[in-house]
Amino acid sequence: MIGVRLDARRHVEDMDRRLEDGFKARGENGKIDLLMTLPGMTRIAAMIILAELGGLSRLKSAKELSSWAGLRPDDSESAGTPEVARTRKGNKLKRIIYEAALAATKSEGCFKRRFKSLKRGMSSAKAVFVASGKMLGSIYQMLTKSEPCEEHSRDCERLAT
Repeated sequence: MIGVRLDARRHVEDMDRRLEDGFKARGENGKIDLLMTLPGMTRIAAMIILAELGGLSRLKSAKELSSWAGLRPDDSESAGTPEVARTRKGNKLKRIIYEAALAATKSEGCFKRRFKSLKRGMSSAKAVFVASGKMLGSIYQMLTKSEPCEEHSRDCERLAT
């Protein structure tokens, strides 16, 4: 039983190393480090996010990225009456951003403050969902501007309100 666990651990470590080598070969290691400045972001989460995005050149804004990821509800109306806002099913990006946002709401910083203010008016799950949309917007800004997440930046302060 212990041998099976060791083999599995070695396999996971080998996969992590190969993934890391792939990002190094494409020159995207700096982007991984950039994303890791976000609260709640792990190295593997940053790699998955970058792999899922593939590049931001096809997306014009953070709102478009949120919509593509399934984190932005449809704004539909019929005969002037708004329909129920629903998000689409999403993809791996939606799930990993949600997990990172959940971790960020448990650490000190702007996402935790935003989560606490949202939680007053909605369920915890919905508040994390909204925080994940904000996190994806921050990721878009960070990658397009090549700037790290800073606690006292204007974007972070905007998140806390």
